[in-house]
Amino acid sequence: MRPSTLMLLASGAAWLTGACSDSTDRTQGIRAALRFEPAPHVGTVHCTVALTDASGDLAACTDVELEATMNHAGMVPVFASAHPEGDGVFTSTLEFTMGGDWILFVRGKTDDGRAFETVSDVPGVRHLPKTAAPDSVPAPGPGE
Repeated sequence: MRPSTLMLLASGAAWLTGACSDSTDRTQGIRAALRFEPAPHVGTVHCTVALTDASGDLAACTDVELEATMNHAGMVPVFASAHPEGDGVFTSTLEFTMGGDWILFVRGKTDDGRAFETVSDVPGVRHLPKTAAPDSVPAPGPGE
């Protein structure tokens, strides 16, 4: 191969690598700690999000929203607004629509107006075990 061809291939590979990598820090130093009540399952769950800054202090943030999506293509994501409970703590209700592994994006703005986004895995969302409701117990048959 000619040296000019090698240089062209090397510069093309470097360009592709640069085009595909994302060196932008979307977190702005914000971290999200998630707590679900009850544990994540198919259906409605209450989610508490504690946002901290790089020093570990609760971070005053605004306009916090959640997006839950499956870790594979083809599923419709679930969106929810988060309501402030105090500096850095937000609550929301999410509806997990099927079992499996989910990804939760927390987006908002820092107190100085910078947009942030954190990403957390929510593995193993399962269906709750079915329990028999009192009115679903079969009536006794004749002679019982």
